[in-house]
Amino acid sequence: MEFYGIDFIAGCVGGAGGTLVGHPLDTIKTRLQTQDPANRRYKGITGTFIKIVKEESVFGLFKGVMPPLVGLSLLNAVLFGVYGNIMKCVSDRSKLQNQALAGAAAGVAEAWIISPVELAKLRLQSQGVGLSLGQGKIYRNSLDCILKTFRSGGLCEVYRGFGVTILREAPSNAVYFATYEILVKEFGCSKNGPSPLVMFISGGVAGSLSWAVVCPIDVVKSRIQTDNVYSRKYTGIMDCTVQCYRTEGFRGFFHGLGSSVIRAFPTNAVTFLAVELILKYSQKYRNS
Repeated sequence: MEFYGIDFIAGCVGGAGGTLVGHPLDTIKTRLQTQDPANRRYKGITGTFIKIVKEESVFGLFKGVMPPLVGLSLLNAVLFGVYGNIMKCVSDRSKLQNQALAGAAAGVAEAWIISPVELAKLRLQSQGVGLSLGQGKIYRNSLDCILKTFRSGGLCEVYRGFGVTILREAPSNAVYFATYEILVKEFGCSKNGPSPLVMFISGGVAGSLSWAVVCPIDVVKSRIQTDNVYSRKYTGIMDCTVQCYRTEGFRGFFHGLGSSVIRAFPTNAVTFLAVELILKYSQKYRNS
């Protein structure tokens, strides 16, 4: 059985690059998803972008960037590492079922990391809404957020939303990896393998599609994880889902869909391109 640590290293580098590219749109998505339905401050991607920059400066778009920059580098190392090593163990790597199951398994593995990372990111992104940078801050940084969350509610509060995170990550990553493999196989046929452009576009499409599929689950997850520990709105996944439907209808489950899909393209295009190029050149090095 082969095990290559290079899959983990490639995922780490790709995750860091993708995070920096896509974080501003992720902030916009979070504001759209978590705003009070009875008192909407933001409307649409462009309007939200302009409002954040006007009220909080361009740095407002990068609120909460450190948790995902560090965390997503680690979790992409886990995601691509687990996926790559599972695929090395299967008898038929070209089988769609194997690709999807390996992706789902990798998604469950990364959920242990992404759940507290995203909780910190979401709470940092949601604080000081409409105020100048530095005003209305509850948390100084991601570590401060995690520590204060732990003090107020223990480990259970740090992992609040873990169940719904798994419900998002398993199907999302099944679609993610299967879509990428299908597109690369379909459009990357050449003796030297897929070109960087094919990798880039395939990664972007795979990322956008995977986020589109799980947008309703992501809305519920975002609301549960930003719920105030001292004044709970939601008792759990079903309660949050029911309340969202009662107050906003089906449309409520698709807040932030546009920004999620748009953000996912460059983020995952860069991630997959970096991962594939690192794997490709490491293979050349081993063979030389």
